Amino acid sequence: FENENITTKIIIYDHNCDKPEYPISILNDPQAKTYIDGTAFHLYGGNISALSTVHQAHPDKNLYFTEQWTSSTSNFGGDLQWHMKNVMIGSMRNWSKTALEWNLANNSHFGPHTAGGCDACRGGITIQDSSSFTRNVGYYIIAHASPEAAKASFSKFGADEEWTKAYKASEAAAGGSLTVKNGVKSLFLKPTAFSPIK
Repeated sequence: FENENITTKIIIYDHNCDKPEYPISILNDPQAKTYIDGTAFHLYGGNISALSTVHQAHPDKNLYFTEQWTSSTSNFGGDLQWHMKNVMIGSMRNWSKTALEWNLANNSHFGPHTAGGCDACRGGITIQDSSSFTRNVGYYIIAHASPEAAKASFSKFGADEEWTKAYKASEAAAGGSLTVKNGVKSLFLKPTAFSPIK
């Protein structure tokens, strides 16, 4: 990377919270540490507090929570509570810069995915066909906590330098806008009285 002037960030580990000593051992190497942006975690094992363990050892390095699935056979209420406590809130309280769920969307057969991929990972939405979809627990897990939080997040995203460069380059390559004029909007949806999140 250094020889080729590649500025892509290197994030190590990208695994469960049960072995924080492993990324710490890599970051303890001063030569390796200079090339590492941070450490990524999942939570299929261990405790979310492992992120703080790594932060305490190397507070100058970033932390990322990069994956957690919701099962096709799990309980909506149980998943919503667990993911909010451990992933969305827990990761942020333990120094993470991100909180990502496994899959944004899939079809009713849990595809598409690569050979050997997860055939029971439920996306945030399930797409039945070109005109119908179902919102699943993952959709509600990643919802914003308030209209103010949604507005702040959308504004920050729109002002991000990397995003601005990427969309301008994409529009230049496409010869114009990638959406209809003024087509990208941030809307805060209010749950109905019968919504599962009420």
